[in-house]
Amino acid sequence: MTPEHFKDGEADIWIGEALPLLAQTVSAAERSGRKVLFCSDSRIWPQVLPLLQAQGVCRRADDLAVCFEPGEVHKQIAQVTRGWEALARAGADRRGIVVNVGGGVVGDMGGFMAATYKRGIPFIQVPTSLLAMVDASVGGKTGVDVGEVKNMAGVFARPEAVFIDPRFLRTLPVEEFESGVAEILKMQLLFQPDFRPEAAEGLFDAGRLPLDAIVTAVRDKRDVVARDFAEAGPRRLLNFGHTFGHAFESLCMAKGQAVPHGRAVAWGMVYELYLSVMQCGFDAALFRQTRDMLTAHYGRPDYGAADLQALAGYLRQDKKNAAGAVRPVVLSAPGRGDYDFSMPFAAAMEILEHGDAVYSF
Repeated sequence: MTPEHFKDGEADIWIGEALPLLAQTVSAAERSGRKVLFCSDSRIWPQVLPLLQAQGVCRRADDLAVCFEPGEVHKQIAQVTRGWEALARAGADRRGIVVNVGGGVVGDMGGFMAATYKRGIPFIQVPTSLLAMVDASVGGKTGVDVGEVKNMAGVFARPEAVFIDPRFLRTLPVEEFESGVAEILKMQLLFQPDFRPEAAEGLFDAGRLPLDAIVTAVRDKRDVVARDFAEAGPRRLLNFGHTFGHAFESLCMAKGQAVPHGRAVAWGMVYELYLSVMQCGFDAALFRQTRDMLTAHYGRPDYGAADLQALAGYLRQDKKNAAGAVRPVVLSAPGRGDYDFSMPFAAAMEILEHGDAVYSF
């Protein structure tokens, strides 16, 4: 079956059994004299190499030019510096092309590395996790963390193409699969007025995840990005769950208890939906149903009074903040989000200080 195909700006996006098309793209680039440089991490590459070889994408394990250390904790500029050095050793020039194979960390760092090497060389995203398929690989955001602060440094740079092949999901642990489901749920809450938690439960069956769920999430993100590539307006909707979620994720990293990005986003969605009930008229019964579904799969953030100062610091670093105000995304109903909402910093901290109320409401 021919993969789904559409555009994100000038970038081609293929969804389905896309690896044969990737193999053709790599072969055509090499025949034209372009150097193709694969980038992955030391955990993912051995897992996905057999599938890449079977589909004719690459031939040998040592085709890997750039190998990052795995995990969000290593999403730092030092890794990118080593990547630049590896590209230079491999003789990469501005006609070269970097093929990033991995999850969101590889895509973010590899994209940033390519977009800044010799002031920018083309790159391709090949996401291997569900989270990267429906979020990080599309939209042209690249970057690294600074310490525990998420994505503090980066650039907007669209890839040359994105190849999304769900066969990679067979190599994914359950926790990582559910991390991606959280981003699909985020997109459904943002763009599907008929969202119902009981219907969304079917997304958690890894063996029966409909391809349409991936296609719809990617199309919805593509459509928002097309209207606002540099995140000056409507694209900020896509940060739903991330204001509080990034603070929780950063705290976990700082405590040496890193969690998958999607789990932290799920926690953030619960807090931001609670705020939506309090401030924007979101239906309280639907909030409770959605909260209970998310909590059943992702638990709840574990923090106490001693962690509030650290959470305050991470919340202050959120990129959306303006004039001392925190700017989470809120919903008045599914499909009706507000990216211009703002609240005093003290009010946001009050919600964190009384987190039990979020779960007992």
